[in-house]
Amino acid sequence: MTTEYRLIGPNRFGLELVTRAVTKGGNYGLNDCLTHDEADPLVEFYSRDTFGPGEHQFISRYRLSTLADLLESILNLDGGVEQWEASGYQVDIAIRHAQRQADAA
Repeated sequence: MTTEYRLIGPNRFGLELVTRAVTKGGNYGLNDCLTHDEADPLVEFYSRDTFGPGEHQFISRYRLSTLADLLESILNLDGGVEQWEASGYQVDIAIRHAQRQADAA
């Protein structure tokens, strides 16, 4: 399933980041046209400030197993936009959110 967006707070540039977990059977991609069919959840990151409250710009997507190796590391979400980075704390929140959603699915 696909979970609701969860605010993970501002990064060091003041950019509000949002995460969303996509577990097996959940939809993702442009207009949610793809269905995730693996047990390893996807963790998506969005910029909240780009369009305003309630509207988020997709930045990047990772498998939960990949992020688990990056715990407590700063994660550059897009090499072309310096402000699109998540702190170790934000990555930790995103990981825990995805793990809880996977356990609930």
